[in-house]
Amino acid sequence: MRATIKITLKEPIVLRSAQTGEEVHRISEIDFREPRAGDMAAAMDAGGAGGTGSMILALTASCSGLTRAQVDNLSIDDFFAISEVATSFLQRGQETGQNAAKLSGAPSGSLPDGSAGVPPSFGS
Repeated sequence: MRATIKITLKEPIVLRSAQTGEEVHRISEIDFREPRAGDMAAAMDAGGAGGTGSMILALTASCSGLTRAQVDNLSIDDFFAISEVATSFLQRGQETGQNAAKLSGAPSGSLPDGSAGVPPSFGS
């Protein structure tokens, strides 16, 4: 079963009628479902190089059922609350923040047998 985390918004999202401006729906809580691989890949693409904020916004839209415009207009407090939830899913895989700064992007080195992990028949 996939995890779903309920987030109560400090500043609800108000949907209004285009004709009258009257409030037609108020979203006070969102259910943030556990991301799937496609959600994460799309969020990483949206974030680009070093764009963790955009990545979290895209992941939130994908996993909450909100539109990207609604997510973009969340209050700062709500964004930080959602960021905590979103990054809890990232902790299982992608490293962000101070941990990511330690990564060099260089190959991790040779295997104990001195090889680079490429089978001897590769490329011959």
